Amino acid sequence: MNYRNKKAITYLIIGLMLFSTTAAGATVTIFSDGNASVVVELRDPGNYQDDLSGSISLPEGETITSASFNVSTQFSSHDDFISYDQSIMPPGGGGIWDPRVNNGLTTYSDANCHHPTNLMDCSFSAEEEYLALSALGYSADFETGEQGMVPGPPVEGIFNWERKMPGGGISGGLMIPPHGCAMGNYCWGTNFDDPDYTDDTQTTTSFEYILETPPIWVHPTKGSGSFNSWHSLNYRASGVNRYYEDCAYVAYQDSSDGNAWSPWAFLNFDLGNTTGLQQGSQGLFQKVTTPGTIGQVQNNCNGKGTITVPPTSWVLAGESTSPNNQNGWANIGLDLTSSENKYVRLRFTLERNPIAGTPVNATMPGWYIDTLQIGDPLPQSGSVVMSSFTATPPLGGLG
Repeated sequence: MNYRNKKAITYLIIGLMLFSTTAAGATVTIFSDGNASVVVELRDPGNYQDDLSGSISLPEGETITSASFNVSTQFSSHDDFISYDQSIMPPGGGGIWDPRVNNGLTTYSDANCHHPTNLMDCSFSAEEEYLALSALGYSADFETGEQGMVPGPPVEGIFNWERKMPGGGISGGLMIPPHGCAMGNYCWGTNFDDPDYTDDTQTTTSFEYILETPPIWVHPTKGSGSFNSWHSLNYRASGVNRYYEDCAYVAYQDSSDGNAWSPWAFLNFDLGNTTGLQQGSQGLFQKVTTPGTIGQVQNNCNGKGTITVPPTSWVLAGESTSPNNQNGWANIGLDLTSSENKYVRLRFTLERNPIAGTPVNATMPGWYIDTLQIGDPLPQSGSVVMSSFTATPPLGGLG
């Protein structure tokens, strides 16, 4: 809007003393519209005349001998906005948010954003047409939705993995896992309403739960990954000896273009970056080389014909809860350096295998995951100061 709007509230107290030989003077204190005050709006530039809003009426035959009025004004508001986007940059001049080319327009809290040649580690999208916090990585906490995760075919026609908030449901308030998710309210799991996954099918003693991620780009030098994990799987005992048939692990496939994918392959855990489990004694066990070896995962943990689980590889088995990890949540490290500069998909697999013998654990809900991270985590905060700029072309009409 480009107009001038002046308003005058006029309070007019007029004393009209009309003298005659036969009558006393009259006093007029209201305007012609019957109100004691009026608003006079002078909207047109250069024309400040309004002889209607503030008019008064006198009794017939009388004249004005004196008059007074009070005048006050109100301020006027002008609304406008200016968009600072790529259009203010000269052709070929680079991005508006890029501090290397915008002549001091932006000053970032992250020193990496002011590198003279490489902004790869900048925690802002300084090389894009929009500005946002960014990272060379993938993060999924599952609080806002499924985030592209795809469960496998339903087991016994019911369900496979699911994203839920622990507690409530058909279990009547049973909390699975017992302490909820690792972070936030939602996570993925094989069964939130039944403490025993082994009876999820009545037709077979061997099946698998599968959950796959969407394609994820692994940036160069950013192949380190992790996720939170809680599990309680069926295992058996003979005296003091323990045997593990059911197992859980991660497989992967990668692609240079997101179309042609490699076959699924077993992915070793990054044991040096895994916490909350104890190798060989609590939650993390090695697959046997000799069948029947005590304290190890048996040969029937082997991918159901689609993935080969190599001998001596470490997989999840038994229970993750222990005296040293009472809520049972562990952090599992992943090494994806071989898939850097490629797309990768992960598959989380829980295998149910035939077991002869009474299980050791009283409840066997299955496997639950939370907070998947590959590469750098998204920064939690940051700031940028904008200064020293003018709009191009210059805007007119503002005073």
